[in-house]
Amino acid sequence: MVVVISSAREEYESASRELMITLADNSRNLIVEKRLYQPGAAGEKSFWEDISSKKPSLIITVGTPSSRSAITNIKNIPLVCSMILGELRPEGTADKSAIEYAGVSLSIPYLTQLKILSDALPTVRRIGLLSSPATANKFESVRATAQSMGLRLVDCVISSDREISAVLERLLPQIEVLWVPPDDRIYSGEALRYILQQSYSKSVAVMAFSRQMAEAGAALSIGFDYEDIGRQTAELVLEKLSAAGAGLQIVPPRSVVLYINEPVAAGLGLHIPRNVLENAVILGKEQR
Repeated sequence: MVVVISSAREEYESASRELMITLADNSRNLIVEKRLYQPGAAGEKSFWEDISSKKPSLIITVGTPSSRSAITNIKNIPLVCSMILGELRPEGTADKSAIEYAGVSLSIPYLTQLKILSDALPTVRRIGLLSSPATANKFESVRATAQSMGLRLVDCVISSDREISAVLERLLPQIEVLWVPPDDRIYSGEALRYILQQSYSKSVAVMAFSRQMAEAGAALSIGFDYEDIGRQTAELVLEKLSAAGAGLQIVPPRSVVLYINEPVAAGLGLHIPRNVLENAVILGKEQR
């Protein structure tokens, strides 16, 4: 069995380390080799041919780059992918049955995100949302759920980050919180910094994604427990190796982490329930 991590990023290292520990604890007979995804001058094909030549019983990829490459280059070897975002097969691929894979994504269901927001800010009623044309239709069920919870979802569809300035000028006066789920079609690093600055200046809290966003100034941000993603991936691997493993699919992470930027939350006058604070990671360093 081979574990291929996309880079030496701490998140990948943390998940892969826990993955290998869990596999070792549950199956003493497994031999697991860890590789860094580095195609080098020889290219992707040679990298995967070298791995395939060792005839591993299964390949595990950690991160979208190595997972997407494996989908294209691996044949006839079971594949489990971890920490992936988006569709892995190349756009326009005709034969979608070429390789089947299971794994753990980095996509937190929108309804889960909405529930976290509502629990953290129970008095909020007007929530803003920016989405791209490709993701707008995915919020239909969220809109209906928000309405049933007494919330008003004010959503704006934009095609690129160039539209953000004008849209925020209209949107921010109408809302109490701006919900910023991951969408690389419209959010560049510069756009995210602008959103945080403008929202704070208008006394609008932002709920974003990742610890980095909370450190940058989002009052609330949803991130991941990378060690638990490693354990969850290992459990999928063990299922995949068993007779019961047929038909496994991509699943969301079962554990998420709520980060709260305490200085920003205090500056905005947010009142977050004690039970939420007790289960969140509080970032106390001044970020503004």
